Amino acid sequence: MMTLTAPHSRRQSLPTLLSGMNDAFRTMLNRCSWKRIAREIGVVGKVRALEVDHGSHGWHVHFHVLLFVSGQISNVASLTELLLPLWQSACIAARLQSPNDHGLMLDQGSEVLAHYACKWAVESVNKTNMTKSRKDRSPFDLLRDFGNGDRVAGSLFREYAHSIKGLRQLSWSKGLRKRLNLGQERTDKQISDVDTEETFLPIPVPIWKLIVRNNMRSELLARCRLGKEAAFDFLIELWQMYSLRL
Repeated sequence: MMTLTAPHSRRQSLPTLLSGMNDAFRTMLNRCSWKRIAREIGVVGKVRALEVDHGSHGWHVHFHVLLFVSGQISNVASLTELLLPLWQSACIAARLQSPNDHGLMLDQGSEVLAHYACKWAVESVNKTNMTKSRKDRSPFDLLRDFGNGDRVAGSLFREYAHSIKGLRQLSWSKGLRKRLNLGQERTDKQISDVDTEETFLPIPVPIWKLIVRNNMRSELLARCRLGKEAAFDFLIELWQMYSLRL
């Protein structure tokens, strides 16, 4: 998983940062140096996720990019050293500030990536109910704060809503879904038309609170994908933990 960020300030508007990050990403991927490295490590596809937060330094736009590779990456640190200058150069070309050493980060390992993918699936659509654990606020944190009387937060959320309209949160590279046998990506309307009233597994309120408090929704989703029995075993394990703490 490759995480891409760029320096930002309170003076920069969200549309400016979104445009700059998108331009920088396209620039990096279109350069021969990236294409050469991608061939060497066997990149067969990618999924890019867009995330936006707001903090003391203004809007923070970052990309999480899952890279699917056919080969082995023997040294993640060395690969990071190769890719970071490419991202820095692309940011400058897009009229962004050059990122520091944290501007491009790589994480490798099936457990790490599986955990993030599940977290991605659950928490990216549930941020309204997440407890704030950091200084940066998600867009729906802003909306919640506006509901509690913070007019500045309301103005920031309106900026986000106008800026993000028409953009894709998840972008798949051409042919990857077919390669992974995932079928054609559904539109928002197709997703909303699906009947979601069926209950997969009821969860007692104390256990659900324990899951939320310990940020274990991704683990729960992973177990659910293995079937009801695996998910039920997971709930029993949590209940035992909960009982011991009492």
